[in-house]
Amino acid sequence: MLMTRILTAIIVFSFVLSNSTSDLRAAECEDTIARHMVGEALLQPQASSFWPLIDGSKEIVIQGARKREIDNEIFKYVGVGGVDKARIIQVGVAAGNLCK
Repeated sequence: MLMTRILTAIIVFSFVLSNSTSDLRAAECEDTIARHMVGEALLQPQASSFWPLIDGSKEIVIQGARKREIDNEIFKYVGVGGVDKARIIQVGVAAGNLCK
């Protein structure tokens, strides 16, 4: 699944770069990738808990340490919403680094 998301992002990014002016290309690429990532997030319970940052119903989400769906590694995530537009700024740390 991760490889599919990376390949999709690369293809979309390449397409947008070849078809628009630079500022517009960057904005369109970011929006397209964001829509793709939102779709993926809705399929993953761990990632979907950050959706309220996009719709504005929460300003911060702090998730307890738990297994990720993509690789079963234990991670803790914290996310905040964007200040200029709807987006997620998210930081994750592996469980082994939580007490260091």
